[in-house]
Amino acid sequence: MSRQKLFALVLLTNAVACHNGGNKAESTTPAQAETSAGDEQLTPDEARAIAKDAYIFNYPLVMMYRTMYLQAIDTKSESYSGGFGEWLHLGTSSPKDTDIVSPNNDSPYSYAWVDLRAEPWVVTLPRIEKSRFYTSQWDDLWGFVLDNPGSVEDGNDGVSVLLASPTWEGKLPKGVKRVIQGDSSFLGTLTRTQLFDPEDLPNVEKIQKQYKLQPLSTYLGRTAPEPAPAIEWKPWKDGVETTDEFWAYVNFLLPFTTPNPQDKPVQDRMAKIGLVPGEAWDSSALGTDVSAAIGLASSAM
Repeated sequence: MSRQKLFALVLLTNAVACHNGGNKAESTTPAQAETSAGDEQLTPDEARAIAKDAYIFNYPLVMMYRTMYLQAIDTKSESYSGGFGEWLHLGTSSPKDTDIVSPNNDSPYSYAWVDLRAEPWVVTLPRIEKSRFYTSQWDDLWGFVLDNPGSVEDGNDGVSVLLASPTWEGKLPKGVKRVIQGDSSFLGTLTRTQLFDPEDLPNVEKIQKQYKLQPLSTYLGRTAPEPAPAIEWKPWKDGVETTDEFWAYVNFLLPFTTPNPQDKPVQDRMAKIGLVPGEAWDSSALGTDVSAAIGLASSAM
């Protein structure tokens, strides 16, 4: 079992429990199976088995897109941060805050997402007092926690860290401690700043305002590269994760990921049921019985 599938299985278990209570590929796409869906006759049972594994594997990808869409893309969302590269700083949580199921009130959050297709970004944390804790958690679209710049990893004297796409191989700039890379061209942060007591909130807000995100070109004082191609974002629909349209989101998002070699077997199997980066989702091409079996797999999860 691949590392992503194992992680996704854990995430899926938690998600189910909670539930019951024109884009262009920038990265390398996985090799398709030697026999495509049109060349090999799948039985409904085989298709359903592949779809079940594919659902578990891709569930984090789709649900992370939900979070990114609401926080960085949908301008009408209450969680909208202002777009990619923009922070949304929060105070203490209330019952109205639903982005996190069980939020902390002793470490107010700061959200942000970055698009790394054109160039890397630099995240900078300020120097803070030794007695306070802060951490800037960064995740990729598969839901992997990649790194946590801040008190535990770097101390409280401030730090700058590079955020780069999976395929970036440049030189680490002067003044930047290390690079963070995941398996996707978009990364998101859940940054936490310790709050000692309610009266301490102004101090937390002062620190939050010093968190900085800069494109690498801006950090270096150079001309920005050509922007990445515009993306026709797929609007998010709550509840889509239990419908056949779930698979359309998978195909839409896969071009923004760079396959990990150990995941090649499962991604090759996915291709047999039409899960191919950037292609339109159309299970009807596999036949009525097979299409029904794939739909049953997603609706049953």
